[in-house]
Amino acid sequence: MARNTPQRAGDVLAFTVTPSVTIIQGELVLLEAGLATHTPSATAIAIGRAEQGVTAGPSGSDPVVVPVRRGIFRWDNDTAEPVTAASVGGPCYVKDSRTVTADDEAGPPLIVVAVEADGVWAFSTTFSF
Repeated sequence: MARNTPQRAGDVLAFTVTPSVTIIQGELVLLEAGLATHTPSATAIAIGRAEQGVTAGPSGSDPVVVPVRRGIFRWDNDTAEPVTAASVGGPCYVKDSRTVTADDEAGPPLIVVAVEADGVWAFSTTFSF
C-alpha cells in the first residue's frame, strides 16, 4: 500500500535560538545542543546563513525561531591564518559568525569551494544533501 510521506524542501530550515542570543541576518548560524547560536565551539555544527535577524529572550520565555538557508556563501577570510586556494575541496573552520580560518583548532568545518580576494566561498557539511 502506498504511503503519503510528507516532505520539506530543505533549502530554508527553522531552528530555535539559544536563550538570550541575538542572531544577525546574514551571519553564519551554528547548532549547539540542538539550538541555534553564533558562537563557535568544539561541539557546535555549522548549518547555514541566517535569513533574518532575531533576538531570543531569557530562558523560560517563549522560544524564538531563526530561518536558516543552506548553500554556498562567501565568508570573510581570517587574516591571521587565512584559507588559501590549496584548501579548495577541503575544510576551513568557523572562526566567528562571519569569518573562516585555516586553523583547525577553531570551530566546526565548512568545505571550501573557492578563495577570492574578498572572501572564502564555503558550505556546511551538515545538511549538504
